[in-house]
Amino acid sequence: MKFKIENMMIYARHLYEEYDHDRKAVAKTIGGDPFSWAGFKAIGNDKTVDDMLAILTPGKLEKYIKEYEF
Repeated sequence: MKFKIENMMIYARHLYEEYDHDRKAVAKTIGGDPFSWAGFKAIGNDKTVDDMLAILTPGKLEKYIKEYEF
């Protein structure tokens, strides 16, 4: 999960710069991803992946874990 969150953060920050700080353009690109929340929260700041993990509620963690069970 840490890998997915970090990748989304990097991707969203890259898009934000590429789209000249247009949040709507970033939202259209990453909006359908389950981890888009991390991308939105990473735009315009220097939060780390550990900061993102700290804000996850147990219910949200459980949801992501269930999605990736085999």
